[in-house]
Amino acid sequence: MTLHLTTDEFLRLWDVANPTGPLADGAILYTMPPELGEGYAYDLKFGSGSWIRLYNLRYLQDILVSQPEWLHPVEFTVLLSGQIATDQGDIVGNGNALISGGGIQRDITLRFQGEVPCLGITIESSPEDFIRLFTQEHPEPPQEVRLLVKQDDWQTLCFPKMTAGIRAIAQAILNCPFQGITRRLYLQAKSQELIALMLATILGKQSKVRDEACPKPPTAAKLDQARQVLDGNLEDPPTITVLAKQVGLSERTLQRGFQQLYGNTVFGYLTQKRMEKARCLLHGRLTSVAEVANLVGYANPSHFGAAFKRFYGITPQECIRGK
Repeated sequence: MTLHLTTDEFLRLWDVANPTGPLADGAILYTMPPELGEGYAYDLKFGSGSWIRLYNLRYLQDILVSQPEWLHPVEFTVLLSGQIATDQGDIVGNGNALISGGGIQRDITLRFQGEVPCLGITIESSPEDFIRLFTQEHPEPPQEVRLLVKQDDWQTLCFPKMTAGIRAIAQAILNCPFQGITRRLYLQAKSQELIALMLATILGKQSKVRDEACPKPPTAAKLDQARQVLDGNLEDPPTITVLAKQVGLSERTLQRGFQQLYGNTVFGYLTQKRMEKARCLLHGRLTSVAEVANLVGYANPSHFGAAFKRFYGITPQECIRGK
C-alpha cells in the first residue's frame, strides 16, 4: 500500500502533531501523526534562518508526497537508516547523503520508505546564513560554494557518498550527551562540522554533482510535456522519434534533456514508471501477473518478469507474496 499526499496535506498533518516545547535548549519536539506512523522530530533553530532537525520515524507504509516548484533553502541531509527516493531516480539513504542547494526546486515527488525506521538529520539554512559560515565581511559566497546558492535560478543537487567521518558525526549528533544550553552549543558546533565534511566530498570532486541550471526553461517545459505523454501512455508509449516531434524537440535534445532534468534516459524513465505502476498493481493483488504485464506495456509476461526482477531484485510473484 502507498499513501499519496500533496505537500499541503503532508504539512497539515504535521502542524497538529502535538508539539512540545520549547524545551530547555529552545527546541520543539513533534510527535509523528498517527495517520502517518510513529516516532518524533526534534527541531532546533540557530540564528535567523538555520535549523537542525533530528528524527526517528517509522512510516506505516510508503508515502508519496508531491512537492510543487518552490524556493528551496540550502539543505544537508544524512540518513543512518531508511531511505527517501525521488521520481527522478535519486535516493537519499543506503550510503548516499544529500546536499540540496538554495534556489528553485522543480516539481518533484518524494517517496518515504515505509515500515522501516527513518533515522536521520536535516540541516537547513537560508542562503544568507550559509554564506556567513564562510565570511563575515563579504555578502557574496566564495567561488567554491556558489553552485549551492542559486537565488532565483534552478538549484543544484548533490548526492555524496556517506563517508565514515560523516556517519560518525551524524551518530554523535543523534546521541548528544548534553542537556539545555550545552546541548544547543554542542549541536550547533557538530552541525557545522557535518556541513564541512559533506562539502569536502563535493569540493574534492568525490561525488556526482548534478547542476540543475540546464536545460533552459522553454526546453524544460517541452521536456515536461514529453514526460507527461509517457506517464499517460505507459501501456503503448510513442517512439522517441514520434515523441520528439510531438513536443517540438530534436531526438538528441530530448535524450540529453531527459538526462539533465530527470537523471535518466527516456527509455530508463519509461521503465521506471512502468515498474512503479506494476509494483502498485501487484501489491493490490487485484490482477494476475499476465494482466499487470499487459497494463504496463509488456506483451510477453516472461519479458515483464525479467524486467521487474532486474529493477526490484525480486520476481512479480514474490512481490505479490509481500517479499
